Amino acid sequence: MPRLLILAIAALCVWFLYRVSKDLERPVRQRLLGWLTIPVLLLLVVLGLRLGAHWLTVLGAGGWVLVRRVLPLLLRVAPFAWSGWSSWSRARRSAPRTPSEPAPSSPRMTRAEALDVLGLKEGASRDDIVASYRVLIQRVHPDKPGGSEYLASKLNQAKTTLLD
Repeated sequence: MPRLLILAIAALCVWFLYRVSKDLERPVRQRLLGWLTIPVLLLLVVLGLRLGAHWLTVLGAGGWVLVRRVLPLLLRVAPFAWSGWSSWSRARRSAPRTPSEPAPSSPRMTRAEALDVLGLKEGASRDDIVASYRVLIQRVHPDKPGGSEYLASKLNQAKTTLLD
């Protein structure tokens, strides 16, 4: 008797949702059904197991519903997720270089190299270093057309070396 009552309540809920969603516009109805898919799936799994269905049958039916509703969503979201992952991993690596740009010769820049990069002579003041850096970075900034991440990183490294 309790099983029959549970099935009757479940059938009544499905009928009620059908009646309510029938009068809604298509996009609203699809959104409502999308939001109700997972709770209804969980309810069906619990009911199926509670009413004595074999767990593989319940798992197969629930998996089918899940694949039909969730897989298209995952396929729509996958390109955005992949681009987010690749930009995150790119940010973790050192600045990417194009093949035409040479690799840095050493991780630390000497004072002489830094002066050469900024076009300064020995004994340049702090103001001269900052002014030269600002002029050069405006020319090679990566956000500008024709800018170079490699040259901008070299300018940053030179400024850091001279000002520290």
